[in-house]
Amino acid sequence: MSQVILSTKLKRQIRETAESIEKDSPQIARRVIRKIIASVRRLKSFPELGAVTSEFRNQRIRELLVFQYRIFYRFDEATQTV
Repeated sequence: MSQVILSTKLKRQIRETAESIEKDSPQIARRVIRKIIASVRRLKSFPELGAVTSEFRNQRIRELLVFQYRIFYRFDEATQTV
């Protein structure tokens, strides 16, 4: 099982996303954030779940799509870290 380390930037973006959506619908904000967190947690068991993206020249950089949000991450096989 891999270790998932959330960057400070991702934590901030999740919080900002929740605050933005919450203005219109607290219920939808909770749903979106739960889905984002669940998707990121899934990377512990399936670190290669996300698609390799052509935007980067690095094959280790992948992305998860959660609703309209793109979550980029890097999987290091040597340390089993996401």
